[in-house]
Amino acid sequence: LALLEPPPERPFGIPLPASLRGRRRRHRLARARRLADAGRFEDAADTLAAQPDVLDEPGARELLERA
Repeated sequence: LALLEPPPERPFGIPLPASLRGRRRRHRLARARRLADAGRFEDAADTLAAQPDVLDEPGARELLERA
């Protein structure tokens, strides 16, 4: 079936406003922190690695090293 369907179009790539990007980074960092506290270190590392700009937040690199 995949051979009959055309490939999906790329998203437009419209950047989010700075306030929403910051909110998303903080939310992702908080989620990674909760996962690490629960002992799910691999999931925490995956959460941080999914968005490289999250590593700019304070404490993110230390959390990634811990995970």
